Amino acid sequence: MEQQTRGMLHERAFIMDRVEELAPKFYQTLHRIGWGQLVEELGNINCNWVREFYAMLPTVDWIVSEPQITIREVNIRVGAEAINSVHGLTNPPQDKLRAKDVKGNGPWLVRMLVRESKRNKTTWAVSRLAIESRHFTPKARRWLNFVARRVRLSSNTTDVTYPRALMVDCIIDGVPVTVGMQVIEEWRGFIAKDGPSLMFPCLITNLYRNAGVPTEHGDRYVECDVAFDPLKVKGSQGRGKRKRTGSDDSEDSGGPQDGSQSQTLGTLDRMKADMAMVRAAMMGFARPSIEAGSSSSATGTGYFTAEQMKVYMETQTKMGEAVDALQGAYGSLAQAYVDL
Repeated sequence: MEQQTRGMLHERAFIMDRVEELAPKFYQTLHRIGWGQLVEELGNINCNWVREFYAMLPTVDWIVSEPQITIREVNIRVGAEAINSVHGLTNPPQDKLRAKDVKGNGPWLVRMLVRESKRNKTTWAVSRLAIESRHFTPKARRWLNFVARRVRLSSNTTDVTYPRALMVDCIIDGVPVTVGMQVIEEWRGFIAKDGPSLMFPCLITNLYRNAGVPTEHGDRYVECDVAFDPLKVKGSQGRGKRKRTGSDDSEDSGGPQDGSQSQTLGTLDRMKADMAMVRAAMMGFARPSIEAGSSSSATGTGYFTAEQMKVYMETQTKMGEAVDALQGAYGSLAQAYVDL
């Protein structure tokens, strides 16, 4: 499979278990903008079709109202409407998006995407180049990871291109975005820059299927990459990696975080439950029997002297206090994160 898919950057399906519970705002926005279908898998990939598509992509006339590509003597529609139909999406007007895409909108993007405490440290506001996600709000980071895995594909969510930043901003601000147009812009960028990755292999395979392109004996199929959990985001910040947790997804809580792996906090309750389990296990140790006046030499195996039992009980008490302190620390940490 690795040989067949080398150079391809797959779209990812999304694991939506507990997303509605742990990230309700993200879940509600996803369905409000009509992107609920984007979390679903698109089926397997015909690797031959994908490579044929990119070989012929420079021949497409994007100026016409309905762009097409001809492969194996079949005309395949590759316009925004055809792309959106694969995903079951609508074609909203892009006037508001274009109105946002103006010179000098860098400071405004910073206000929308960057945590308030970090805005004065942002250096890309004027140039709109070298945009970094490390200071993005958790909400912006979650949507960035969604966009980078389904709409404007990229394996790099640390250094953000301006089009991706603009798209994330539009989602947060409620501005309609036509997915098909975003895909076309990625394809045109691939042609202009001779891009290294063959993007959207699942989409391309489905465009072929919808057009009735015949398969051939040598065609090779592979499965898509594994589904992605939007509640867990892998990444790194600075020199080291951290693991952070947060509450749902208000403006500055609960989405993909700066760290090697993050997950939403509704996990605070889980942490407390874990601490309770530790304490229950610790306090469940059997207490040895003590016979009055016995000594260690007389009681035999399995019994402590009175002095040993005293030390044992003092240790138990200290361990219980330590667990209580640790549980309190977790609670303080979670609250500090929520208040960040």
